[in-house]
Amino acid sequence: MRKLICLILSTLFVFCLFGCSLGLKNENEKVISDVKEMEKNEHKLLTFEITYDKYKKATDKMLADYYKNKEDQIIFVDEGKVYKGKDLAGVSQEKMTELKKKLEKSTGIVLEDIKEDRVEISQVYDDDTFNYKHIFVKETQKLGEFQEVVIYKKYWFKKIDDAWKIGNINQLCFSIGKLPKEEKDKYEKYDGKDIKYVEKLDFQK
Repeated sequence: MRKLICLILSTLFVFCLFGCSLGLKNENEKVISDVKEMEKNEHKLLTFEITYDKYKKATDKMLADYYKNKEDQIIFVDEGKVYKGKDLAGVSQEKMTELKKKLEKSTGIVLEDIKEDRVEISQVYDDDTFNYKHIFVKETQKLGEFQEVVIYKKYWFKKIDDAWKIGNINQLCFSIGKLPKEEKDKYEKYDGKDIKYVEKLDFQK
């Protein structure tokens, strides 16, 4: 009888481990999927393919209620005029296209001339101390033959009502060779080890 009880307990323990492992894998896959969707929609917004309202509709469901994302964040600057997310609310696609042409004329940068725009998305890093999940993103853009810009992001996911939601996104943008190593390491390393990237998006296919 004692052997039978031990066997049953051992079997239940194995199933518990398997179930917990599968649940964690599914959670992490969902978190990475959310980051991919955020990146795709942000790219569409920043290249004027969608309106700010469409961007919000596609991404708000992934955000914690307290995180306003781009509402107070500067998205475009046109000859000193600042456009934050809230300034683009209600702006039509026609107006977005007009703004695109105006910005291209004033900056001399034509979006279609960007030669490379590649996004790398990391594996999930669990912060058990504060119950966060982190994902790192590295976007590399090549403008013309010589200018290369790198954008780093760190996504913070918090579990709210049994669902992982984006609670914050830190961002760092710089031209190649113009950032101290200690600043880069905040986005290129986790616990002293190099960030491992597991997904890629190519916006210049």
